[in-house]
Amino acid sequence: MVVLHSHLENALNQLKALIDLTERDIRDIKLAKHAEIFERNHQKQLAIQAFEKEKANIDAQMLSLKNQFPNKEMSELLDEKTSDFLNQMRESLLVLKEKNLIYSRVAFAVSEFYSSLIQQIIPHDTCDYKGSRHVGSHFLRVQA
Repeated sequence: MVVLHSHLENALNQLKALIDLTERDIRDIKLAKHAEIFERNHQKQLAIQAFEKEKANIDAQMLSLKNQFPNKEMSELLDEKTSDFLNQMRESLLVLKEKNLIYSRVAFAVSEFYSSLIQQIIPHDTCDYKGSRHVGSHFLRVQA
């Protein structure tokens, strides 16, 4: 159980790090600090990889435990501390999911803003359903 506890604790630490990094990304995207967000991508990738490694170790430990006692339910095999760790991990994953959802909404809004700005500034052709082509820019005209 000690090894399982260690893997669970490490996985929780990685989740907490990911939540913290995502919260920082949310703050920074609202302040247009895009360079900081891109610089954190490597940290996030490392934390994700570390979490996935710990998760695989947790799965292996629990499978081993279940194979040792095939006639018992998993809830009977796990002690209270392990159950607490698993509950904390579930809650942390839900928090991370919510933070990622918030971040993706803000990132999408920023992307849409820049896309619409580019479409208004730089000439581009649009095509309607009838096949007619229209120039959609009002600010900039390019002449050859």
